[in-house]
Amino acid sequence: MNPHTTTVSEARLEPRTILAKRYRVSALIGRGGMGEVYSAWDSALDRPVALKVMTGLCTPILLERFRREAELASRFSHDAIVEILDVDCWSTPPFLVMELLDGPTLADQIATRRDRQPLHEVLELLAPIAGALDAIHADGYLHRDIKPDNILLARQPDGSQRPVLIDFGVAAATDMRWERLTYEGTVVGTPAYIAPEFATTTECLDARCDVYSLAVVAFLLYTGALPFAGDHATEVLRRKALYPAARASDMRRDATEAIDAVFEAALSRKPSDRPDSASDLIAALREAAKPQRSWWPTLTRKTLVRSGASMMALSSLIAAAAHFGAPEPSAPQTVLTPRTPATHSVQVSPYEYDLEPIPLARAAHSG
Repeated sequence: MNPHTTTVSEARLEPRTILAKRYRVSALIGRGGMGEVYSAWDSALDRPVALKVMTGLCTPILLERFRREAELASRFSHDAIVEILDVDCWSTPPFLVMELLDGPTLADQIATRRDRQPLHEVLELLAPIAGALDAIHADGYLHRDIKPDNILLARQPDGSQRPVLIDFGVAAATDMRWERLTYEGTVVGTPAYIAPEFATTTECLDARCDVYSLAVVAFLLYTGALPFAGDHATEVLRRKALYPAARASDMRRDATEAIDAVFEAALSRKPSDRPDSASDLIAALREAAKPQRSWWPTLTRKTLVRSGASMMALSSLIAAAAHFGAPEPSAPQTVLTPRTPATHSVQVSPYEYDLEPIPLARAAHSG
């Protein structure tokens, strides 16, 4: 493909500008790597829309990528994927038409909040994005640029936010049935979020590339930091190729070994170590976030009563044996009484009882 460069107007579109005799521009609402996004009115369908307009330098490769962004996104009907309504690559400037979504990007929210989120909130936010990625991967494509800037938090009538995946500008087919739309030696994606294999190969890339990127986003939301630090893109890519990711437990006291293990696998340099799908990553983090159960059996009300009675009977036998000169046990025995503090550890034989569990707090106050 000839990389001859042409220039598309860099002037901002003024309000009430008409494109394709149909779309009336209202206001600039955002900027991306390939252009600007405007709110507009579709006079044919009498509805608000968003226009993504290509600006600046334009090559045949970029123009084809722009067209294919619209083609790919329009293939899917998913609540967490932006809806593409129209595309015009022959106008000046070229533009595509999307559903108009009101809300900030996840990157905007991170910059505003500047705090770490509980893991259950992180998973609730990213689960729809994981579902969208599964749909994309099932059809044989990769997004290749999962990052907070490409996740829009659309405001809903009830005040909630609907996460939506946007910007399919660097998406590609896993079987390479699309010609590779990058120049030789370039790295596609955002260095802080892309999988390390993006910088070393263009072959054998699969869904686990996007799983890696989603894990980086989850790690950032949960810990407030990226798993690989660096002053510039080259340094970040070098660290990804040579070193393991940072541990969540080094940044949060409540991060368990199980949570560390999931992030370690998802951020591994080896794709084979990662979860097979985006939803598998969310499920693994959900499982890791569950309270870790002790191997000691759950106490029940009857267990406490019976074990207490058994211990008291044993104490009576020991006292009787001592009275008749029998040797006492070499180790002292704990006697469970109604006054035993709830903070004390109680060990119960795992083989004696199989009873309905009750909360420990209720058991401590029963009697």
